[in-house]
Amino acid sequence: MKNILRDLVRRWRWRALLFGLIYGAIVWIGVPDLFNWTAGFFPLALFLGVTQLSPELTYGDVPRVLRTLPVTAEAIGRAWWWATVGLPALTLGVITVAVYGVATFINHHSFMGVITPWNIRVHLRHDPLSGTGCYCFWLTNALWFGPLFFLYSGRPAPGQRSWVALRGLGFSLLFAAAFFTMMGFYLLFPPYTLRWEIFLLVGMLLTIASWFRAEALAKEQLGGLRTVTGKQQAEALSGQMTDRAMEIIGRPFTGGRAAGGRCVDGPGGLRFLFQMIFYPMFGQGLAMVLVFGLLFFRFVTRSGLGNDNVANDNDVPVSAFWMVVSFFLWLAVLLVLPKALPSTRWLRTLPVSAAQLAGVLIGAPLAAMLAFMALGNVILGLVYPLSQLPLPALLHQGCLLQMALAMGLVPLFLWRGTDAPAIFLAMLLLVIGATNSVHIQQDLSLPENLGAALLLVLVNFGLTQWLLARNSRVYRPRPGAGVGLTWFGSLRG
Repeated sequence: MKNILRDLVRRWRWRALLFGLIYGAIVWIGVPDLFNWTAGFFPLALFLGVTQLSPELTYGDVPRVLRTLPVTAEAIGRAWWWATVGLPALTLGVITVAVYGVATFINHHSFMGVITPWNIRVHLRHDPLSGTGCYCFWLTNALWFGPLFFLYSGRPAPGQRSWVALRGLGFSLLFAAAFFTMMGFYLLFPPYTLRWEIFLLVGMLLTIASWFRAEALAKEQLGGLRTVTGKQQAEALSGQMTDRAMEIIGRPFTGGRAAGGRCVDGPGGLRFLFQMIFYPMFGQGLAMVLVFGLLFFRFVTRSGLGNDNVANDNDVPVSAFWMVVSFFLWLAVLLVLPKALPSTRWLRTLPVSAAQLAGVLIGAPLAAMLAFMALGNVILGLVYPLSQLPLPALLHQGCLLQMALAMGLVPLFLWRGTDAPAIFLAMLLLVIGATNSVHIQQDLSLPENLGAALLLVLVNFGLTQWLLARNSRVYRPRPGAGVGLTWFGSLRG
């Protein structure tokens, strides 16, 4: 069990390091002492915990290797539990204690009027951190890992039928509900309320139950593995279904020609690549905007924070909502783009220039992001008039700069693929770039936002074109090629 756990920690270390730093920064700026933790909207269980294990059990070769080892299912399940529940919770606890200790020391050893490395936090936030606030904040985050593991453990292995599949459907729906609940947790379960205390009780019970479900998860997942031939047949069938779906979707744009005929000439190949990026990104992005928007504005309407008039650029709830939603732009790119980039190895054999191919790789995500943000704004405005913004105000709320910065993932994934360092750099770019752009855009006018966004897009276009034309690494097989990201992680750590 120790070797299995050590291997998981080694392969997931980059992701753990990044989000550990993020969690430490959130505690450092004093979020645990805020009454509603609104500024702490960053549920780490979205990126750590069982969400790291899911892609390995779904696509990876890890279960097939584990099945050949002389290790019991109980030991494997316990190793998975410690890697996705126990160690993340303990790590967050250690980070919380360390940050609290350093912050307390700095507040006791600061010199008024003098900015030194030891008292720089005092100039950023004068009131000290409270031990109670830090403990409650850690406990809330730590109690997400166990329930997600428990709900995920009810997912049936491939090939199972009858009541097992029906039970798995129920657990999958509960898992999805819990996953999306995390996005609005601080609004649905504000701390120090009865609902928050009920969450703590349920979270503790499900965490204990997840420990006893670990062995059952290992038995079901390892006992239901498909043969290599069966897996290839399933992938081939899935590919045929995808091709048929893309053919039906693309008919209005291709004049009714068959999908296969579009891949033999340059324009057809580029058109197919555009559709392969645009449709999934548009659909997933619109779903994220609508789900979070319906939850958010329902809360705002019930709590009386808004008004019945159409929102404007100065409405605090609306501005806060669209600032948060702008982070979904990054998530849509992370979920879709890596699945399309391996196609460049074949598309470069067509009679198309590197500039044309770079234009599609940059233009398709931009078009999808603009489309789902604008349509989401219209739909939410029809449901909750408070939520709708005029187009100039919507662009000024962070959409433009976020889109332009998110396009930096295109040359990054072309260059590195989806290996662990690439995921680390992508998440670092997301956290630093997305957070800073939210503040920078407020000091810029709309024309200045447009100019800065256009400059960033041109830079990313230039880098993408250069990689396609001059860098042979783009066309080599790389980790995760052909599958992309699942739960914001690569398949090979």
